[in-house]
Parts: sequence; C-alpha cells; structure tokens
Amino acid sequence: MPMKSFLRSTLAHLISTRTIMVYAWAGALALLSLGAVFPGLAHAAEYRLGVGDLVKIVVYEHDDLTTEDRITDSGTLSFPYLGEVTVGGLTKGEAAKRVTTLLSAGKFIKDPQVSVRILQYREPKVSVLGQVNRPGRYPVEEFKTVLDALADAGGLSPLAEDQVVVLRREGDRTNKYQINLRNTIDTGNLRGVLTIQDGDIINVAKAEQFYVYGAVQHSGVYRLERNMTIIQGLAVAGGLSPRGTDRGLMVRRFDIASNAVIELPVTFQDTLSNNDVLVVKESLF
Repeated sequence: MPMKSFLRSTLAHLISTRTIMVYAWAGALALLSLGAVFPGLAHAAEYRLGVGDLVKIVVYEHDDLTTEDRITDSGTLSFPYLGEVTVGGLTKGEAAKRVTTLLSAGKFIKDPQVSVRILQYREPKVSVLGQVNRPGRYPVEEFKTVLDALADAGGLSPLAEDQVVVLRREGDRTNKYQINLRNTIDTGNLRGVLTIQDGDIINVAKAEQFYVYGAVQHSGVYRLERNMTIIQGLAVAGGLSPRGTDRGLMVRRFDIASNAVIELPVTFQDTLSNNDVLVVKESLF
C-alpha cells in the first residue's frame, strides 16, 4: 500500500475511534446527569423485596433450612426457628444479612452463611391516592417519575393541593418525601422529582376551599388560592347571574372564639378564608 494511502487509512481509523470514545463519554455523562435529576436512579438495579415475591433462602451446609416462601401483605415470610421474618423493602443482600443476624443471635447456627434468591417477581406497582381523577395502583416502569404516575391516575382533581407526599419503604423505615408541583412546573426544575419505586404511596391532599352560593353562574365548592379576594372568588364561579347583585355581599365564616358561624358583610377587595361561604343575593329590580 502506498505510504499516502496508508496514512489516510490510519488517520480515518483514529478519527473513527475518537468519535466512538466521545459518544461513549457523552452517554456516560448523560446517565450521570439523569441520576442527579432523578434521585434513586443510580440504585434502580438494586431491587427491593415486596409483597408477592417468591423467595428462596439457602443456608450453606444446612439443607434442612432451605425455604421457599412468598412474601405476605405484611412484608414477612416464614423461616425455620425464626418464625415470621420481615424482609419487605430490603434488598436480597439486606434480607440475607437479617436472617444471618437472627440465626446468630438465637445461637441456632454458628457462623451461618445465608443467600437469598428471587424465584418469581411480583408486578411492581405504585399507589396513587387522594385528589386525583382516577385513584388506584399503577405499574412501575424504568425512569418513570411521580409526575408520570399522576398522569396515569388522570391528573389532579380541581381541589388538589400543590404539595404531593410520597411514602417510601426503605429498609426498616418508611420515609416521607414532599414535592411542590407548582414550584416544579413554574421553574421547570426536575431535581426534586423522584423516580417511582415499587410499593411507593403517592398522596395528593385536598387544598383549602371555599363555597359560593346564590345568584352566580355556577354555585359550588372551589379551590382557595393564596390571598384570594372576593372578586376573584366570584370570577371562579362564573360571575354574577342576570339576577345577581354585588350589593349586600356576605360571607359566612366559622369563628373559633365564639365557636359559631358568623355573617360578615364584605367588599370585592376583602380576602376569603378556608371554608368560607360566599353568598350572593338577587336584585329586587
């Protein structure tokens, strides 16, 4: 091969190799970035045992203790000598360590060597409760976030609170994570949005509310926004009906001091409080 052709071929090979390395580094950085944005993603492969998993526990040189059992609703399985052992929420390694510790503490076996295998996986699901349009249990998929689970549940109801609470079993503890949806959407910052895990419980609480009755377009109960005024409350209810009047507007409010409902005359600029009942009268003419 002529020297010039050889040099061109070698240069092309180096460029191609460098390109592949650049893409490989870019892919690695992208995965690291995803791990930063979605907490827990880096540990997605670390499966945690849960209700319905069929588990096999083996104790080395103690075949009589080999156990196959399905994890119960309370997160336990039966094991010789130990009875019910809680393994729900643990990894295989953590479950093996727990059985090892219990066998050693009870002096049933000296220096036990325990291994845990999963014979059959359950279908991973997350529970979405509270102020969503379709509460229920929904499947967990890779890279799926709390926002995706809320979308599966049909989105938030009109009376949903901005704050979402996620309860997650982690080892022996149940941890609580809070996500402010309004801040997340307004800022576009997804760093506080968790990737969902099997067994997560997502709860959307009911927001503060107020009621509008009388001569308005749409009487009913509505979500109370921060520092909401009377005129804003009327706008949410569609405004006054043809017979409605802005004279004599009144709010019925529970007064803690007197432990009774009181009636307060209000103007457009006054603010509403939680569970206020805004009453709009009809015009006499």
